[in-house]
Amino acid sequence: MASGTYRDQTAESMKVEALTTGEPLGGGSSTIISVSEPTSKTEIGLMSSYVSIHADLPVDDTEPVTEDQLPMTIAVPASSGTISVRAWAPRPDGSLLFPEREDPKFAVPSLSDKAPLAVCIGGGGFRATTLALGWMRALHHMGLLDQVRYLSTISGSSWMGAALCFQKDAAAVADFLGPYLPPEECTPEALLNVGAKGKAYARAVADAVPLQTFMRATDPNVLKQVQAQLAPDAESGPQTPLLTAGQPLGSSTPHASPNISSDLRKEHCRSFRGNRVDGEQREVAMHWTCAMAEAFLEPFGLDDVNTSTVRVPGTKIAEEVSDRAAKVGRAAHIYDANVKDLPFLIIGQAVLLPKADAKFYPFEWTPLYGGCPVPYKDVTPKLGAGWVETLGLNAGLVAKRDSTYGSEVEVEVRPMGPASLGEATGISSAYHSLVVGDKMPNMLDGLRKPLGFHSTKYFDMQEWETHDVLLTDGGGYDLYGIYPALRRQVPNIMVFNCNGKPLDTLDAFSSDKDLPSLFGCTNDREFDTQRQVFKSECFNNLFRALRKKSRAGEAPVHVDDYEVLENKHMGIKGGWTARVMWVMNERMSRFEAMLPEAVRNQIPPPPTTEGELPEGFQAVSRMARALFEKATTKAYPYVDTFFMKYEPDLVSLMANHAAWMLVSNEKLVKTMFGMPMP
Repeated sequence: MASGTYRDQTAESMKVEALTTGEPLGGGSSTIISVSEPTSKTEIGLMSSYVSIHADLPVDDTEPVTEDQLPMTIAVPASSGTISVRAWAPRPDGSLLFPEREDPKFAVPSLSDKAPLAVCIGGGGFRATTLALGWMRALHHMGLLDQVRYLSTISGSSWMGAALCFQKDAAAVADFLGPYLPPEECTPEALLNVGAKGKAYARAVADAVPLQTFMRATDPNVLKQVQAQLAPDAESGPQTPLLTAGQPLGSSTPHASPNISSDLRKEHCRSFRGNRVDGEQREVAMHWTCAMAEAFLEPFGLDDVNTSTVRVPGTKIAEEVSDRAAKVGRAAHIYDANVKDLPFLIIGQAVLLPKADAKFYPFEWTPLYGGCPVPYKDVTPKLGAGWVETLGLNAGLVAKRDSTYGSEVEVEVRPMGPASLGEATGISSAYHSLVVGDKMPNMLDGLRKPLGFHSTKYFDMQEWETHDVLLTDGGGYDLYGIYPALRRQVPNIMVFNCNGKPLDTLDAFSSDKDLPSLFGCTNDREFDTQRQVFKSECFNNLFRALRKKSRAGEAPVHVDDYEVLENKHMGIKGGWTARVMWVMNERMSRFEAMLPEAVRNQIPPPPTTEGELPEGFQAVSRMARALFEKATTKAYPYVDTFFMKYEPDLVSLMANHAAWMLVSNEKLVKTMFGMPMP
């Protein structure tokens, strides 16, 4: 069992193992830091809002906490070893090499045999990961998935993408995705069958409670206080855990403080501060990543966050990975990306520079390499432009050696923490740090340790200096994962939008800024300059085409050809044509009409007003609902992003709803793979 990771998690307890102080990563004994109390539904606490609870409390109003009160701590000490890894700087003309195609040692042989097509799936928490499952299930059902060249994922879709692309063979892929159910076969009984544990991703989603795990790990004192507040009273009966929006915290139980809100604020801040040693706050790190890995990767044996690395079988470099990884404590588990049966995975992350103009800058993680692909010279620290072998990410630069390979450089690095599949997945979905960095950058330093924001060692390829930077949710700059495909000039791109509300009006269609910004159609000129890649006049055409399909009850799928515009900020070359298929998460009356009556009766009626959410959907605090309730089919398909617990039948319904979008457009989908329309 690898040191520094969650282990032995059961309903009764959760233990965190950490390395003994002073031991290098991958060596030495381990110590149990803390063990939680038995957990119930009411023990998961109110998280609304971390910032307001923490911000307005004077520092001197707290007291030191004892060792048994400390939040769980995962120690990830720096490695004492160094390794040589490959890095790729820009060519003299400024272009960037893509190792999976152009470096002989890293080239993936099967990649050139696949269709020149990229699948790009947007973010949106559980909603995104469940829809992503359905879309991949459909491509597999049509016999097309093994022909996809790239899979680019963001945030919640990265949970699915990471687990999928490391399935060992075609049989495991089939079990992972599960069978496609046409709408007439989506009976209540069939929807409850989400497959076998450890094989089916639908089962992993239905079993997952990552927000509960994250809350329990970061804030046990607050959880105990909330549990006391919500505990059933022998005489008055159980308290109702849900709070309506704006309702103050309170309790009628005789055991709760009469001023529970104030007590919770103090306890929360005390938990955040932890013990102070010589004025330094005891670091609480990686809880978000570990919670996500436990939920979505552990069922498939891919959850070693701290002492693992990845490789791509079939590449010449693959046979060297294990020996080099062992030198720096990253060889406890070597996870193999299956590019033979599946696409080459690109997980989107963002570098967060809260004082810079754009705040969020691109960062890609792949099974072969990662890095910031664009040179940013006017930010501090400088970023880009180039890649580092995945084994050498999150590492300090020790030495750079001159190379005769042109843009390819050999560097000596000292890994300083994880750069694993689990770490990449956690970073890609770290929405909490994205929000703080975007909306409250002045609180970033105070919250980065207690909330487990992801610090990483990064060396730019302009001045070749190592810096500490924050990595966060890739949705900060690319909600749809489309820019990696455009950087690689992939001529056929399928873009999947995991939107969480009806898009029947142009205002609603434009509401998240990320979609219209691709066409330069927001009211923010600077934002458009940073994001635009297609001509503005194409945006209204896209909206009208998708609305026409939706109003006809059909799947909202549209294909068009676009001239790609140069965008230096995102590293996109212009002057070529991309064929793009847009797929939206929307209600489809044709699909719903074919559902069995018992299932139709479980889902909400379509909104009666354009852009309106189902009645009562926002009646209760979003965060309280996310923590205390499981989302059911009554939330279909616009499930609030804050919901991070799904009932099995909702998982199945959402996945097959998404799959039907492609299956009902099979002929059109096949044209994206170069197959002629009959």
